[in-house]
Amino acid sequence: AITPALFGPTGQMPHDLAGLQGWLLQDAPLAELGRAVQDGFPAGLGVTPVQPDPAPTPGAMENAPAQRQARHPLLQALVATGGRSPLWRFVGMLIDLGAAMTRSLAPPRLLPDGTAVVQAVRGSYFLRIGQRDGRATDLHRITPSDHQLAPNGPLELALRTIPGNRPDLAARLVALLDPCIPVTVHSLAAVGGQHA
Repeated sequence: AITPALFGPTGQMPHDLAGLQGWLLQDAPLAELGRAVQDGFPAGLGVTPVQPDPAPTPGAMENAPAQRQARHPLLQALVATGGRSPLWRFVGMLIDLGAAMTRSLAPPRLLPDGTAVVQAVRGSYFLRIGQRDGRATDLHRITPSDHQLAPNGPLELALRTIPGNRPDLAARLVALLDPCIPVTVHSLAAVGGQHA
């Protein structure tokens, strides 16, 4: 079970960079993971540009827990100092976890076209079921992975920043973005390309 104690003595994430640096030094399971993310990705690696908020259409969009919590002061400070880095993603996941534990995530909602928007662990899910004569006729579903894995989406853009001689960082980045389908990363040099 997930308990507030995983976050350390305060049971929650800090609100600013100074608090984050102190939190990262704690002997708490999530702080240890945070240190591994911070120390494991040199500055500039795994950073993505700002992309559109998730919408019920296919394409490259930032559909992740960190985006859902992007207004949190700590996440804003992380973006200002290091961009949308792996640490931004990890801290955003934890802030989002805290919001879920306190039941303060946005409730499901219905868009004018009948699409349901539901908050889940990886981001926002969009689902619309067409019907006629009381029977389902089609299903339209967009998942966080659809947005994350789209061409020029967050995963591709983040991987472009990883040197070809660091497949370990590529694997960690895929784990951090956590798509719900298997992803295999190959160096372009290994498949006949010019760059890694």
